[in-house]
Amino acid sequence: MSLTSLRFLSIPALLLSLSCFNRVNLSLGPQNESMVTLHETTLYETQSNRLPVPGTAQKNVLLIPIEGEILGEMDPGGGAVYPGRIQRLFEAASATRFDAILVKVSSPGGSASASDTIYRMIRRYAQARNVPVFVHIEGMGASGGYYIAMSGGHLNAAPVSLVGSIGVIIRTFGVQGLMEKVGVEYRSIKSGKNKDILSPFSEMTEEQKASLQKQIDQNYETFLSVIRTGRGQKLPDAVLRRIADGNIYNAEQAKDFGLIDTVSPVEDYLNYIARQIGASGVRVFSFLPEGRKDYNIYNTALPTGISPEARLMRLVRSGVYYVWEGGL
Repeated sequence: MSLTSLRFLSIPALLLSLSCFNRVNLSLGPQNESMVTLHETTLYETQSNRLPVPGTAQKNVLLIPIEGEILGEMDPGGGAVYPGRIQRLFEAASATRFDAILVKVSSPGGSASASDTIYRMIRRYAQARNVPVFVHIEGMGASGGYYIAMSGGHLNAAPVSLVGSIGVIIRTFGVQGLMEKVGVEYRSIKSGKNKDILSPFSEMTEEQKASLQKQIDQNYETFLSVIRTGRGQKLPDAVLRRIADGNIYNAEQAKDFGLIDTVSPVEDYLNYIARQIGASGVRVFSFLPEGRKDYNIYNTALPTGISPEARLMRLVRSGVYYVWEGGL
């Protein structure tokens, strides 16, 4: 929308246009996925190249797809992951026997709260089923995506992958300059001086910035604590603090630092998993929404109907994020 066209908006219409940038209430995309039945879907089957070992057989591996941006709730545009989707998958798998979990991560991260929730959900579920958790990063395991990867005991990344972006960001935006140009004044009656903190309609004070920085630092330490739990002695704390500056690394760099254990294509990694769980081969399966015919180990993401405008609304929505914005 150009400045010229903004001049002809009524004041209520202008405020509605501005405020909509801080919401993600969209009617775009596919049918509400909470209403779609999940079906058990075989994604890949492999046999080990080694000689058969007496007593071994093909075993089942449940795949949990962490693909797309991580949100706190269902995304009407599709193409994101949120705790409710993972919970539905676990419920669908409750009566199925499997011998391991594979968390497939292809995500720039997203909501800090949702990343933490999914991480804890996977750990609890694996403990309840008494199965090991393996993680494969395909393309991108950044920020909240890497946070969730800490649910696994062994991490692998495809050769051409990006890993890291360990850090926290609170993002917001300001429209005071625009409002001055179009002659709109923001007024509020508030209960305290910080009630409008992060509001796009008011300036942030130095005191408010310091308060938010304290929250950032606390969330950052939580992130590091989760990595320490997941990586143990594989990633010394001195190294972790040096590399956890928000930077992103290629797969080999990530392995050298100790962020991951191995670098290999997913097919080779599945052979590794088979050996670790004493199987001659593995059948990888998941519970995915009906209606698609092209699900496989390479393609488990849901289709997205999100528009460029809706994506912009996500980017400017205020909140605390474990996200690499370069991957959105």
